[in-house]
Amino acid sequence: VRGAKAEEILERGLKVREYELRRDNFSATGNFGFGIQEHIDLGIKYDPSIGIYGLDFYVVLGRP
Repeated sequence: VRGAKAEEILERGLKVREYELRRDNFSATGNFGFGIQEHIDLGIKYDPSIGIYGLDFYVVLGRP
């Protein structure tokens, strides 16, 4: 995912994490990753046939 949609999803994920990441979340090159335990925290509608699942985010920063 790239562009505005990626920024929106990342913003929601960071909000779930209360905008706090540990030093361990960052790589030596400045990229970072984190996870959330429940997808519904992002505002995604709950579907009983799927249940609740977690999501992992990994952000690679680079120049266009």
